[in-house]
Parts: sequence; C-alpha cells; structure tokens
Amino acid sequence: FQGDCDTRALFCFQILDYFDYDVAVLVSETYGHAVLGISSNIGGGDYVKYKGKRYYGWETTSIGFKAGNMAPDCSNMRYWSVALSN
Repeated sequence: FQGDCDTRALFCFQILDYFDYDVAVLVSETYGHAVLGISSNIGGGDYVKYKGKRYYGWETTSIGFKAGNMAPDCSNMRYWSVALSN
C-alpha cells in the first residue's frame, strides 16, 4: 500500500478504463482526498452525479471498502467532484 490517494485513484482509473469500465477520478478539496469513481449498477451507496451518470466512490488507499461505501469522515458527497472521466 504505497502511494498517495490521487496516484492510486489514477492507477485504478487507467486499469479499469483499459477494460472498458466507466470510471472517473473523484476529488475533494474539503477532505484533501481523491478516490476512484465507478459508474455501475452496484445497488446503492455514496455517489456523485456527473453527465447523467452516478459515479460511486471507491476508496483506494484503505482495505475493506467497496464501491459506494465511503469512510464516514469523508462521505458527504456534496464535497466531491469529478476531476477526470473516460
């Protein structure tokens, strides 16, 4: 688990983009953090709406988080925005 949040989110973005997943990098200045966003039918959770799609936040710097389940200390999705999408 080396690397900071934006590096890890971008790395995951590149891999999933290669396999044709609809992904984004979500950033928050309020939380000073970046996560992966994935547009998929995961059944609910924490998301950012962008261009008519729901991008569910996916923590890449800690283990145990699934897509759509953000850590409680950074789960207010009003403070997140899409920095990069495919």
